[in-house]
Amino acid sequence: MLRFDFLEDNHFSELKDNEILAQRIQMLQSMEAYIGTYYSKDWVRKNVLNQSDDEIKEIDRDINGEEEEHYTAAARKGTIAGVTQTAQQSYLQQYAPQETEEAPTKQDEE
Repeated sequence: MLRFDFLEDNHFSELKDNEILAQRIQMLQSMEAYIGTYYSKDWVRKNVLNQSDDEIKEIDRDINGEEEEHYTAAARKGTIAGVTQTAQQSYLQQYAPQETEEAPTKQDEE
C-alpha cells in the first residue's frame, strides 16, 4: 500500500486566508449602506466576517483599549499644541510689526 502524507503549505494557506479575508472585507464594504437598516453590526460580524462570540469580545476589548490610548495621546498633544499656540500668539503680539497707515476707505476716495 502506497500512502502520501502531504505537509501543509504555509504560503498557500496564508494566501488563501488573505484572499478570503479580502473577499469578506469587500462584501462588508458593499453592505455598509445597509448596516443598521437591514443588517445589525452583530449579524454582519457573525455572518460576513465569520467572527465567533469570543473573537467579537476580544476585538471589542482591543478597540476600546486603542481608543483610550488614542484619547490619552490626543489630550497630551492637545495640551502641547495649546501651549505652543499660546506662545506663538504671545510672540506675535510682542514682535509683530505695527501698522502705521490705515488703508483708504471708500469715503476717503470720494
